[in-house]
Amino acid sequence: MAICFVKRFAKLASKTSPRNFTPAVGHQEQSKPSLLLGARWLSSESSSDDDIKLGTVKFFDYKKQYGFIQPDVGEKIFVHCNDIKKVDVEGEWFFTPLLKDMRVQFKVASIESGELQAREVTLEGGKPVPPFQNNHIEAFIRSRKARFGDAVFDIMDSVTDQQEMEAKIVEAFENAKNDISMQKAKVKKVLEIYKNAV
Repeated sequence: MAICFVKRFAKLASKTSPRNFTPAVGHQEQSKPSLLLGARWLSSESSSDDDIKLGTVKFFDYKKQYGFIQPDVGEKIFVHCNDIKKVDVEGEWFFTPLLKDMRVQFKVASIESGELQAREVTLEGGKPVPPFQNNHIEAFIRSRKARFGDAVFDIMDSVTDQQEMEAKIVEAFENAKNDISMQKAKVKKVLEIYKNAV
C-alpha cells in the first residue's frame, strides 16, 4: 500500500471522531473469475519492530475499511484493512473486517509521518481474522433490496409505458436476485477455505 495513502487515512483518522463518520456509498463488489485454487497468507510490509503486541479493537469502520486498536500498553494505533492477515482466495475479492472488542495481536510500524500503524494483524494467538462479519449475508441482502427499491422508484418516475415499466422492474428484480445468489455462493466458498486454513 502506498505510503501517501496510509498517511492520508492516518491524518484523517486522527482528526475525526468515529461518532462523526458518515456512511460511505454502498460497497461495490468486484467481479473476478472464480477459480479457487487454494489459499495463502497475504503479507503486509515488514514491521521495524519484531515484537508482537496484544490489544483490543476499539473501532473499525466496515465501509471505510480502517479503525483503531488499543494496545494493552500504550496509545491507540491506526489500522487499515490491508494490514489484516487473511486467507487469499484466488479469483474472489473481499476484505476482512475487525470487530469492536475483538482481541488481536499485531506488529507496530512507524509510517512516513512518524505515526504508528498496526501491521500483520491476526486474532490473539495468531489465527486469521474471520473473512466476514457474522451478519454479512443479511446486510448484503438488505442493501440489494434497498437498491432494488431505488431502481423501481426511478423506473416508475421516468417510464410512462406500462409494458416497458413492468419489463424494467422485472429486470431490476432479476439483477438483485442474481447478485444475492452470487454473493451467497462466494461467501460459502471463502468460508470453506478459511475453515481449512485454521
